[in-house]
Amino acid sequence: MKSLTLLLKGGLGNQMFQYAAARSISQKYNFNFYIDTKTGFNFDYKFNRKLEINQLNPLYKESRSLKKIPIWFF
Repeated sequence: MKSLTLLLKGGLGNQMFQYAAARSISQKYNFNFYIDTKTGFNFDYKFNRKLEINQLNPLYKESRSLKKIPIWFF
């Protein structure tokens, strides 16, 4: 089965929008839905944002490390 991995970043509003859009697409096309909750926040030195969407208890699976590597990396 195909999967959709969301690279989550930004503040709470951006995280909610990204989650809603990606979840909608994954449901429409019957994809497994994963979220990378670490990469988007590791290098946010300017605003020091953190993962905030967990407070809303969204439904998703944590992305495995191999799925986090972009395809252009290879």
